[in-house]
Amino acid sequence: MGSIRDGLLTTLVSRIDNISGVTCSLRSRANTISDAVTCIVYPDSEDTRLANAYAYDATLRCEVLIIVRAENATELTDGGNEYRYLDRMLVEVQKVVHTPDSWGSAPSFTDVEMTGHVMEDPSEENELSARLSVTFTYRHNYQDPTSP
Repeated sequence: MGSIRDGLLTTLVSRIDNISGVTCSLRSRANTISDAVTCIVYPDSEDTRLANAYAYDATLRCEVLIIVRAENATELTDGGNEYRYLDRMLVEVQKVVHTPDSWGSAPSFTDVEMTGHVMEDPSEENELSARLSVTFTYRHNYQDPTSP
C-alpha cells in the first residue's frame, strides 16, 4: 500500500484526467506532451509536525503543470488568444479540486487549498503553460505513513 501522500496525488491525477480533452499523469521520467492539453501532477514539498503521541500533521504542497498548444486556441471560445485558452484550461483544472463530495465521504485529508498559480513564458515549441499550486493538510500515524 502506498503512502497517504501518494494516494492524494494519484487521486488528483484521476480527477484531472477525467476532464474532457485533458491528459493527466503523475510526474515520471516517461511523461510526454500530447497534442491535447497535458497536465502533470508532482509533489513540491511537505512539512510535518507532531500532532500527538501517535500522529503527525502534514502539509503536502504539490503542483499541477498545465500545458496547452497555442494553435489549439479557438476563435469561438478564446477569441483566438492562446493566453485566454490557457486560462480556460486552468479554470477547468481548478474546478475539479473543489467539486463537492467528489473526494468521497471520508477523504484522507482534512483540507485542500489552491494557493495560486504562475503563468510561464511560451516555449519555442509553441506551448504555453501554467503551474497551479495545491496544498493538502492531512494526518498520518507516526510509525506508518500509510495510516491516518
